Amino acid sequence: MKLILHIGTVKTGTTTAQAWFAQNRVALKEHGIWYPSSFPSIDKRPVGTSHPFIVDVVLAPEHFRRNALGAFRREFESMKAAGCKVCVMSFEDLEFRLSSSEMVAGLAGFLRDYFDAVEIVLYLRPQIDTVVSFASTASLLGVRIDRKWFFGQSRNHSIFNYNAAVDRWESVFSSENVRCFSYKRDLPFADYVVKQFAVDGALFKPVENRNISVGSNIIALGNVLQMPLVFTEAVVQNLPRSEPLSVGAEMARWFQSNFDESNAELVRRRDDIRMDDLEPDWRRYERPENLDAIAQECVFSAELKALFQLLTGQMCIERARNALMRAEIAKGHRQMDAVLAFANLALTEARGAMQFEAFKGEAQRIQEVATVLAASRASDVSSA
Repeated sequence: MKLILHIGTVKTGTTTAQAWFAQNRVALKEHGIWYPSSFPSIDKRPVGTSHPFIVDVVLAPEHFRRNALGAFRREFESMKAAGCKVCVMSFEDLEFRLSSSEMVAGLAGFLRDYFDAVEIVLYLRPQIDTVVSFASTASLLGVRIDRKWFFGQSRNHSIFNYNAAVDRWESVFSSENVRCFSYKRDLPFADYVVKQFAVDGALFKPVENRNISVGSNIIALGNVLQMPLVFTEAVVQNLPRSEPLSVGAEMARWFQSNFDESNAELVRRRDDIRMDDLEPDWRRYERPENLDAIAQECVFSAELKALFQLLTGQMCIERARNALMRAEIAKGHRQMDAVLAFANLALTEARGAMQFEAFKGEAQRIQEVATVLAASRASDVSSA
């Protein structure tokens, strides 16, 4: 079986591609293409991490072995028996999470136990375009976006030095097995796979563009709150939209210039990427910059941030109380699996409330009760 491993980069339509493959998983299988479901991209990760299980192969191997290896092996054997000839995986953080050749080699060792051939796919766009788009994502994650942030990102070579990234993966998989695609010129990843295997694209369900872009007003508000995940997709879509973030021509040209040399070296040694693929459309940056405007404080900034924290903590507490109540009801009906599920939900919400000083006491009491309820499920299983 061949593997097509899509490793990024960020902000090149990766989320939309992943949504498309997930939605069309069954139809793809009928055409011999396997998109694994045993590498969850959200659930069951080590606390404090944001990477999917395919990265855990290298960064958290014991966690991967305990939580995903068995499921992956079973799915692999099932898909192989079903006649699948190709596997597709897509994780945009592979490009920068595996920051050394040794890490890439660790992943390669795992993959070669299952796949006869591996093709690495990497989409590239001008760095300034990427970082401006990335600013929306970072803001939604609670990061303050201002000039200082952009200056810091200019030194973030783990993400933006494409030549170094390609070199890492070439050193392990060889240059002929690493393919660079132009975000501006080439087909999107899902369309590339469909075309490569001569599958009729009309057979699959389309998905909407999943990239969330926010206006400068939302980024300015995020700069005040600095609370991750306050602005969900539903919230963002229903807030007033303002002018987009604009870094201005001077900042844009300066930022891009930091990567001119590495881009030129990549283009010099590769025949699948051109210099104009990495050259921005400078007309996009002719608008006056608004970095100073989004960094301004208002007279009630501290009060607004405190209010959001109190409301967020209160919602965590209310959800935790609700989960405890449902766990108690389930216990009364001897529905012990539900007891464990609701107890764990209460613990999760209580951990969220613990971040806010005003709710630590209540959150601690909820944790104690939820822990006892979870233990009652365990004792019930052992006695059975």
